[in-house]
Amino acid sequence: MPIQEVPVKTQTIIRERVVPVTVSADSALVNMLLSCDSSNQVMLKELTEIKSASVSTAFKQRSDNFEIKFKTLHDTIYVPVIDTVVIEEKPVIVEKTEIVYKMKSWQKTFMYIGIALTILIFLTIVYKLIK
Repeated sequence: MPIQEVPVKTQTIIRERVVPVTVSADSALVNMLLSCDSSNQVMLKELTEIKSASVSTAFKQRSDNFEIKFKTLHDTIYVPVIDTVVIEEKPVIVEKTEIVYKMKSWQKTFMYIGIALTILIFLTIVYKLIK
């Protein structure tokens, strides 16, 4: 049998979307140099801080408490993304069917004569049974 290939379709789907990306948390470094005076009181000698742009700090000093508050701004940026999906069908090989046997005209004629004779015999039997 001859082999026939079915045509293959390829479909490309392109989708544009925006993806939220959270920027990682920022950091801060506070360095304090403390010392004691002659009356055993703790004194702050030096205070340095290093921080990134999105970190805010607040310092408060009360009588014997020193408070540091950190506030970080979590930022989300939106990045445009293009997704491309390619759907490709696999080729299918189909065997082409051929008509192996086709009745000739004289065979069709004998077939119709046989059907007519069968109906005639059946009607004759039914007629004789009724009479």
